Amino acid sequence: MLAPVIERYDQTIQADRPTIEVLDGPPVPRLFFLDRYENWVMQVQNDRFLHNWKRMKEEDLYPRFGLVSERFFKAWDRFSNFLESHGISTPQLTQFELTYINHIPVETGRSTVEESEAIFSNLRSKSDYEFLPRPDTVTWNTSFLLPEQQGRLHISLRPGQRRKDKASILLLELTARGIPASTEPENIRRWFTMGREWIVRGFSDITDKSVQIQRWGRKV
Repeated sequence: MLAPVIERYDQTIQADRPTIEVLDGPPVPRLFFLDRYENWVMQVQNDRFLHNWKRMKEEDLYPRFGLVSERFFKAWDRFSNFLESHGISTPQLTQFELTYINHIPVETGRSTVEESEAIFSNLRSKSDYEFLPRPDTVTWNTSFLLPEQQGRLHISLRPGQRRKDKASILLLELTARGIPASTEPENIRRWFTMGREWIVRGFSDITDKSVQIQRWGRKV
């Protein structure tokens, strides 16, 4: 099961710590539902409803945000109608989350540290340590408040390996998490649109402009 994560604004953000939870009975498992091609995944647990897309084959094309969001809202409506038809109360909305996961290949001959310094200019390390050598690895976590305390944008970076060939990659995750003051349907959609904008523009802000143009083909 995924642990609950709720954004708070009345205290300093603290690093994740182990927690102990006492339950009245065995935990309800997290259930996975996949489409026939296993690209679209729906996950349900007692406090989560997740809908996401994953790449299964090299030729799989990443869907646009509009398609993903529409499929999510349709799946949520079907799930809510199913609960209602079985006399189960509608879930209480406590938090929304939108995540983009990027696998960035490390260029041949570079370490993950060198690649991270090339792509993320604010991670460039000192070269004039009196005692320490260059870092052997790098991880990065930071957060930004969304407008009107509607949540935070969380950004994390860590080294990893690509599953198919064990090649080195940088795993970059950008997550918008929070909730608007009102959870009317139009406000919910507006929140996800805002979250997507912050993720896209945040990605642009933290990555080197020349890398965006030369490696990723961004048009200026």
